[in-house]
Amino acid sequence: MNAVALITNHESDYRAAMQQAAVAFLFRREGLHLAGDHQVLENCRQYLGQSLEVPANLVQRIAELAVAEFESKTTKRLQLICRQIQADQKYFRRALHRPDHYQDDCRAP
Repeated sequence: MNAVALITNHESDYRAAMQQAAVAFLFRREGLHLAGDHQVLENCRQYLGQSLEVPANLVQRIAELAVAEFESKTTKRLQLICRQIQADQKYFRRALHRPDHYQDDCRAP
């Protein structure tokens, strides 16, 4: 049987796992944060250093990566919400102008 050696990079795996934990932490506390707020990074650093006991030399970089990922996902979610609101507005504007075509859609089941 041919065996394939698995090459693992434990440092990379550890960093990725800690980054995911930090992103999850930020999402749990999402209501307390504003995007771009310095406090987001500080809270993330404290969580990594105190709760997860990440070594001090890794905390800053992992926190920066986690905050960037958090802000990216938050921004994408807001963009999706805005698109949905715009689509709903178009639908209701058309429904107001031609209510006879849309009245079946508005009835409760």
